[in-house]
Amino acid sequence: MCADGWSGTHCEQNIDECESNPCVNDGSCIDGLNGYTCVCTDDIDDCLTNHCQNNGSCEDGLNTYTCKCAGGFNGTNCENEIPICDREPCQNGATCNETTEGYSCTCVAGFSGTRCEEAFDNGTYADDSAGEPCVNEATCTDDTDDCASGPCVNGATCTDGINSYNCTCADGWEGNNCTSNIDNCASIPCVNGATCNDGINSYSCTCAVGWEGTTCELTLTATTDDIQLEIVFDFLLEESANLTDPGTVKELTDAIEPPMTKHFQTKMGDNFFSLTITGFSRGSLKVNIIVIKKSTEQGAADFIGAALSVTDVSVVINNETYGASVSSIGNLKVNQETLDGKSIGIQWKMSGGISLHDTQTDMLTSQLLLDMTTQEGTRIGQLTMVFEFGITNIRLMV
Repeated sequence: MCADGWSGTHCEQNIDECESNPCVNDGSCIDGLNGYTCVCTDDIDDCLTNHCQNNGSCEDGLNTYTCKCAGGFNGTNCENEIPICDREPCQNGATCNETTEGYSCTCVAGFSGTRCEEAFDNGTYADDSAGEPCVNEATCTDDTDDCASGPCVNGATCTDGINSYNCTCADGWEGNNCTSNIDNCASIPCVNGATCNDGINSYSCTCAVGWEGTTCELTLTATTDDIQLEIVFDFLLEESANLTDPGTVKELTDAIEPPMTKHFQTKMGDNFFSLTITGFSRGSLKVNIIVIKKSTEQGAADFIGAALSVTDVSVVINNETYGASVSSIGNLKVNQETLDGKSIGIQWKMSGGISLHDTQTDMLTSQLLLDMTTQEGTRIGQLTMVFEFGITNIRLMV
């Protein structure tokens, strides 16, 4: 058995008592016989030389130090100045502005003070937190009237909240501030091919021919009739023109039907239902037209006025503008007369008229007086036209 501090087969090895690192705080261990000695490092006050700047306080450590910085500074040695607005001195949502003197605060509506710390309502301070109404460690915040600026429009009602508001829109409006008109046509209320016109909390329907009612849901109850017209244009349609060619027919129809329809709609109003082109003839272009109208006294009178004023209509064909005149109404020819055995063009001008309604026979008589002149201006005479439902008589006075 070896004596203390020795080991080995023959007790020839000195046990290293420093192997367990018994010395702490960076002390050096010296091995001895059955013992050890620690050589300690002296601990220097690292704060003797004040490394901390800008009024920072120094805390000593083991071969180190820590700086606790004063307000407005950071960094290992408190060498960095924190921008004043980064410290968020302004309150209640205010904007901070750095200045040469320090900072200024731009307050939101409802607050004032150097740091926007004071709340007011309509110019009167309303610091309800002064009386400490909030309990159980709650935070008291002053509220302002968010409806004061009138954010809700178009007749909406504004309800104030906590830093918020809510708009209750009037009928026909939607959106956060009730700025959007609700499309009352979105549900497609108009039927049977009608056109829907959106309004404010309303809509109206423009019915297709043959329909009536609020949504055009009813078959038209008014009695209608149709009359054929022949319209002549001062456009020479050559004999070589192919009037069976769909392209030619479409080109002529597209040029003539829209302005003619607009003319009769304007002149006849609600008494007009539709206009259809049924054919074309060569020479001076003749167009056969059928007009559907109301079978009423006013409908007949409006139709005659519209038919005899087609001279107001002009059409564009091949980039050229051409005028129109009525050649016949039903089986009545009204655009030519013979003077001294020669065929001449006649110009018609309405000089008067009267409509009579016999309530016993329900017969409508429309009498129109037309002054006739040649295209050169020579007066020929006066034409009296008498229209009776389905019967047309003509008397010429020269």
